Amino acid sequence: MIEVFDAKRTRGYGCFASFKAATDTLDSLAATGQLGSVPAVSVAAYCSGVLQREYEAVFVGGKWRVPKSPKRRMPETRPARGRRRRKWCKEYATAELMFREGFPDHLNRSYPLSADSLRRCNRKCRIYMQ
Repeated sequence: MIEVFDAKRTRGYGCFASFKAATDTLDSLAATGQLGSVPAVSVAAYCSGVLQREYEAVFVGGKWRVPKSPKRRMPETRPARGRRRRKWCKEYATAELMFREGFPDHLNRSYPLSADSLRRCNRKCRIYMQ
């Protein structure tokens, strides 16, 4: 919704749904000379009762010129829960686990490993338990 006033904001010309809807009324006011020698109006634009923008519109060359305003970016709403992180590659607890996966089981058993690393490995992957 917009409200239209004269340039000095002393007289109101009404409320309209948009500036395009107000152009017929403003054209007739400019033709009769009620808006002055250089027809200009002050416009206040509202959305849900909240003032969004104020600007001056001028009648030049048979058209109403309205200054452009920069678009306001609406803040992006994030989803309530966090996104799942994609795992592009497998993560290993130790370098030995990564090394063991590349070889068949009969080769894995032949490499000497420390007792600590075997305990860790047996907890992580049950395939290698004997």
